[in-house]
Amino acid sequence: MKKHALIFILSLFATLQLLAAEAFTFGAEWEFSHPSIQSEWENGGQIEAAKAKLLYVENIREICATVGCTVDMEYGKWGSMQDHTQAADYKVTFADGWWFKISHDPECVEITTKPSTIEELKSRAKLINEVVFKSGKKLGFTVPENDNAHFNIGFMRAFNNNGDLFLRFFTDYHNRPELALGAIGHDIYNGPPLSIMHQEMRAALSKIVLEHNANPQLTAKQLAVTIEKNVYLQTYQNTWSKPRHYQMIGLKYMSSVMLEQLEQEDRPFELRAIWAQKNVEQFILLGELFEARINYLKTQSGPISYTESQTFIASKIDLAASFYNYVTESGLDYEKFKALLPADLQALDSRRVEARAQKMSRDLNLKIKGQNDHINSRSCSALFAG
Repeated sequence: MKKHALIFILSLFATLQLLAAEAFTFGAEWEFSHPSIQSEWENGGQIEAAKAKLLYVENIREICATVGCTVDMEYGKWGSMQDHTQAADYKVTFADGWWFKISHDPECVEITTKPSTIEELKSRAKLINEVVFKSGKKLGFTVPENDNAHFNIGFMRAFNNNGDLFLRFFTDYHNRPELALGAIGHDIYNGPPLSIMHQEMRAALSKIVLEHNANPQLTAKQLAVTIEKNVYLQTYQNTWSKPRHYQMIGLKYMSSVMLEQLEQEDRPFELRAIWAQKNVEQFILLGELFEARINYLKTQSGPISYTESQTFIASKIDLAASFYNYVTESGLDYEKFKALLPADLQALDSRRVEARAQKMSRDLNLKIKGQNDHINSRSCSALFAG
């Protein structure tokens, strides 16, 4: 009897682990500009952004009196400012426990949200739009055109610390630099793809991939830390500090916390070149896209390939075609997800985009096949030499 009970408990634990791994979580960083923020950050812009934040907070306090939420002041990232009410962040919590925080950043008011699943976001979509987006718009808070925001995905929920899956996602994204060069974002200062960086950085990633293919022992967290230390050597703007921070895929939390902490409380990795969302529906679309892509990559096997693409700029048709492949390979509908593209890319004829996408897919697959053949020939040579 005890044996059967133990088997049941172990089976239940394994099932819960599987469900947890499948429940992807996403965190937003929504940024709003305001007419009162006019100065550069170093010349008074920080004070202006902080005051705009307080305007936004007071409006939320009034809304909370109606919809039933609370606003609490927390120590913020700008704690050195003299007026602690301006330096503080403000956490808005609803009766069901869902929350968002109000802070400020250079030239904007920033909203960050509780890491949430797609279903949690869908069930609150109307409320989030009303409280966060529409109420702010009435006071002059807007999402600037062609602005970028950071898109956060729970690291352990996405990869379950599986090194092969993480590295496959990382290289898959970098093999399609068009995504971060104008398709679904473009911010080479905050989130440059490796395709526009120094060759030594691309070579360092290739070395990590080759070593992993030969001996796939490292976990996802270990690989993330290895990439931070060995690949993220510089960023696009050399005068900026923290080169490890300003990369297309941000991994800063992986090196700052222990594995035990990650298992207890998941931390995000960032996609730092993503067009700013103007409503929660756009955010949900992004979540559905990346969840589907990672689930698609779970079905892939064989050596991981990184093509060391060197791409600085892409044509409109290539931007749309690369996105088309990313979407359709993941089993999604391009016509639905092209809403994530800029308007001029959405307007491109879908048949023309599909034809170009097929050509780009063939070219990429030929590159990957060539790399895999090279890897296999090296493995055979080493076997015979032994």
